[in-house]
Formats: sequence, structure tokens, C-alpha cells
Amino acid sequence: MATYYYPPVGFHFKVKVSDNTFGEIDAGFQEASGISMEIKTEDVTEGGENGFVHRLPQSVQYSPLVLKRGLVVQGSKLDKWCRDTIQSNFMNIQRKDILVSLLSVEKHQPIMSWSFKKAYPTKFEISNFNASNNEIVVATLQFTYTKFELVHPSE
Repeated sequence: MATYYYPPVGFHFKVKVSDNTFGEIDAGFQEASGISMEIKTEDVTEGGENGFVHRLPQSVQYSPLVLKRGLVVQGSKLDKWCRDTIQSNFMNIQRKDILVSLLSVEKHQPIMSWSFKKAYPTKFEISNFNASNNEIVVATLQFTYTKFELVHPSE
């Protein structure tokens, strides 16, 4: 009998933020984006050779991690960390690890996870207020980090 593979769904995921200050926080988000990396290159021309350009690798560049969720009005340690870091005038930047896990629909367990190392918030944005729309207020959190790693669950 043939075994079929179904790709995972993108709507079932969770986010954890952890460090020594406030332990581990599970946070519900409606969207996670920016899980991307690329090698930056430098074009070098060779004297006397006009037919091609050498493309030399320079460094790995990571896109910012962007998390969106409904605005939490009070009691969010995650929102407080973001506001405190952004408003600290670079005096008190606390880096934390963030884990984004894609979950299986059947067992609600991580299929794959991405660990963002030494992340800190760089943007905190609230969606527009519009009396003609019937939408929730969305908070957008953007993070910069040193690197991310793919983490496979232990099998």
C-alpha cells in the first residue's frame, strides 16, 4: 500500500521566548514571517576578462523575524520586554532566544522548529484604528538576532 506525504499546514504553530529573566513564555500569534537567510556576495571583475564576473561569498544575512498577534492590553511580559528594550536608548538591550515551532495537526507536537539566537526587538507597531473596519487591533513585533538554526524534534 502506498504511503502519501502531506506537507504541513502553516496555521498551526507556536512561539516560545526564553531567557534567565522571566523564564519561558508561550505566546499565541496569528502570523510569523521572516524565516529567511541568504549569502551576500561581492562582484569582482578580473582584469582583461570581460566575459564574466566572479561572485565571492561575503556573509550570511538573516531577515528580521516578524510576529503578529492581537493586541494584549495588560499583563504581557513579552510586550513589556519589547517596549523596555526599544525605549532604553540602547542602554538595556536584553537578548533572548525565540523558538518558532510548526506543529502537527494530529498530535499538536513540533514537526520542525527554528531557534532564533540572541534576539532583541527592533520594532513594536500597533495597527491603524479605523471606524469603518471591523477588525481586531494587531500588534506587530519585529526582532533582529545573530542567527537561526533548524531544530528537528527528537524522534
